[in-house]
This record gives sequence, C-alpha cells and structure tokens, in this order.
Amino acid sequence: MMIEDSKEILSSFYRERTYWCGNSFKLVSVVPRFELQEEKSKQGRGKNQNVSRPAQATLNKRNAKKYFRLLVDGNFEPGDLFITFTYQGKFIPKTPQDAKKELSNFFKRLRRRLKKYGKADQLKYVVVTEYREKTEKQKEIRVHHHLIMNNIIDRDELEELWTKKVKKKTIRIGTANTKRVRNDNEYNLDRLAKYMCGYKKEDNRVREWSSSKKNLKRPKTRQPADKKYRRSKIESIGRSNDCGQEFFEKKYPDYFVTIEHIHENKYSGFHYYLKLEKKERGG
Repeated sequence: MMIEDSKEILSSFYRERTYWCGNSFKLVSVVPRFELQEEKSKQGRGKNQNVSRPAQATLNKRNAKKYFRLLVDGNFEPGDLFITFTYQGKFIPKTPQDAKKELSNFFKRLRRRLKKYGKADQLKYVVVTEYREKTEKQKEIRVHHHLIMNNIIDRDELEELWTKKVKKKTIRIGTANTKRVRNDNEYNLDRLAKYMCGYKKEDNRVREWSSSKKNLKRPKTRQPADKKYRRSKIESIGRSNDCGQEFFEKKYPDYFVTIEHIHENKYSGFHYYLKLEKKERGG
C-alpha cells in the first residue's frame, strides 16, 4: 500500500518534546507523528527523566550532538576553560588509540596537580578527539583534541601539563591554546559545543568524545506533549513570512527563541527544532 494512498496512515498529530540540562538553555522539537506509529497518544506532562547517553562515542548523529550540546550548556559557565591540544613533529600519534593514550596521560598529570591543591574531586570536563584520514578528495586532518573544563587551575599551569618526559627532560607534545568561555558570540558555550561536535558539517571527520564521570548533571526530558498544536496552525506559521518566529516567541515569552531548523515533509507536515535561551530578569 502506498503511503499517499492511505488516509489512515496519513493521520498524524504534532508532538512537542523538550530537553534541558540546567535552567537557562533548552532544545525543543515540534514534529508530526503518525497515529499508527503511536497507536495511542497518552503522554502529557509527566515525570522528568534522564536522557540516555548515546551508545556510541562518536558525534555523528543528531541525538548525540543534541546530548553533547545540552551537557556542555548545563555544566559549564563563562569563565571556564576551552583548550585545543595539537601534536608536533615526532609526537604526532600514529593511531587514534595512541592519541587516546596521550590524552589519558594528560588527565593523570592534571589530576595529580589538582590533588596538590585539594581540587581533584572538583574536576569536570568534556573532550572531543578529532581527526580525518586522507582520501582521494580530502586532505588528512591531524588528530587533535578540544576540551572544555571548569576553571579550577591557572591557564598557564594547565598548558604546561601538555608535555611528556623524554630522557628525563620535560618536552612539550605540541601546542596548548587556552581561551576563557565568554557570553559573546565567539566563545559562548553553545557555539563552542556546536563547533566541537561538527554541527551541520559534512566533512567526514571522526569526532570521538568522552567526559568526566563525576560532577556532571545529565540532560533531562519529560513525557512529550501531544496534540497541543493544531495541524492547520503549524502549516499556517510554517508558510508565513517569518516561518513561525513570532508565534514561538509568544509561546515562550521568558526565552530568546531561535528556529534552528525547519523543513516540510510532504506526507507528514512541518518539522521544527528550536533553541531556547533564558532571558535575564528585567531583560
């Protein structure tokens, strides 16, 4: 049976699902769902639930990127540290596994240093290892690492840990470039998170991520809200001049609303993906 020939299969409703990690940042999807997919739609405002961590450690799926963005925005703040580690010359890892080992050794050195200050238990971080092998059409990208961590150590001291001992001499492995997270457009948390996970990029890079096991809040969601939007209303705003911007700004008056992605499926309808950023009081 062809989908366009069946009114029953085409019967659909709109589902709103909200994800957050912390109080200031949310990701919202408003998408159509087929009745036969769901059988019954009984979801309402239910108990908050932890979002499952992606099974794979790579950032090549929409859900993995969403989880990563939420994790970053919910656990770090302006003043925290964004570091890029590279390798030079003879220290360039021969394999991704060698790079992971080098990164693991760095964290061991970092924890030893933090232990001296009584801060080892305070460490929280997310890190992405990125590389691309050479192909006929694309150049090789040397393995490197992007790290966001809380501000519990001096930047210069942190960069000095990107070293190793060779014949009893401490030698730098490569460059360590540290910036502070800010609220501006260049170094705000969501921009950095999207940069780290290759948001909206199709460049065949491998991006593998990991995080500290302690101290991180996990992204949350609640049971989705179904049938709160009329199909005719979504179709109307989807074809309006502002594609629904004013509609969603009125719906979420306490947030700055960004429509990150919208597309129309000819069978089911419009799909909306929103970013909400909490407004400051009095703003």
